[in-house]
Amino acid sequence: MKKCNEEYAYIVTKPLQLMTVMALLEQFPSTQKHKILVVDSFENAFNVCRNLILYVQKNCTVMYFKHENEAYRHFHSQSYKKIFVDSDVGFKKYLEFISIFFKFRNVFFCVYEEGVGTYRSDLYSGFKKKFLQFLGCGVYFGANWMSKELYIYHPDKYLNKIPGEIKLIQTRLSELLENKKDIFDAIFDADQFRERVIEKKKSDDCVIYLTSWSIDLDLIENLKSNNATLIIKPHPHIKDFENLLNLSMGLLAPAGIPAEIIILDASKIFKNVSVLHHGSSTEQYINIENVFFQKQS
Repeated sequence: MKKCNEEYAYIVTKPLQLMTVMALLEQFPSTQKHKILVVDSFENAFNVCRNLILYVQKNCTVMYFKHENEAYRHFHSQSYKKIFVDSDVGFKKYLEFISIFFKFRNVFFCVYEEGVGTYRSDLYSGFKKKFLQFLGCGVYFGANWMSKELYIYHPDKYLNKIPGEIKLIQTRLSELLENKKDIFDAIFDADQFRERVIEKKKSDDCVIYLTSWSIDLDLIENLKSNNATLIIKPHPHIKDFENLLNLSMGLLAPAGIPAEIIILDASKIFKNVSVLHHGSSTEQYINIENVFFQKQS
């Protein structure tokens, strides 16, 4: 059994996770060392990683991985005191955890908020749920027997029983975005798109469509006749989307820019902003007076 060092490691597979990790870093002592492992699973991930290196504090380093399994393999060669992941759910994660746990018994696995899914308890049901529970796998976030801590924004909304400790993420995402807007703009290359929005502004109204894994072209077709400025924001994991959309339908936002940044910018450019989505987590992080959310079927 090898002894772990004192460094914390964070796996990041999408923009929201990176912002949450940045919020987490705010609440740990300045002497604590951190390593952010960025996985190329979202659009523009390599450039985000490259930009991030320029803006993290001295106690933080950044690594880039092409695939998530490569990041997990890294944990077999480098010990950490705590490993932060966005999910500990399912048999595959169980195998990843246990292979590391048996090599570094002192390691702490910590789960941090991934979105609305973190609070769900209906991810599994029936015999499969019972079998996974028998093995010690996570059937909801934080439920893996090896997970020691669950960091979330809303502990009062989390109703599941877990073996570990529930911790509050002390810096709200909206607060973080306001305080470090320039840094996040630079990390995600958001300035250029904001200028395009200002240039293409049609009226005081804006409609932002946040796609899911699939894109509702019929919804876009209905929206394009509206006098409001239309912004289409693809899901961050969609990397090849330009051929799916006629750009004349509206402004196509880069998928790798967090929806929260685009909405925050739009709230300052337009008087009224309507956000259409298919169950996006963004609604629970943004509370702005002139921004209205509408969930689509």
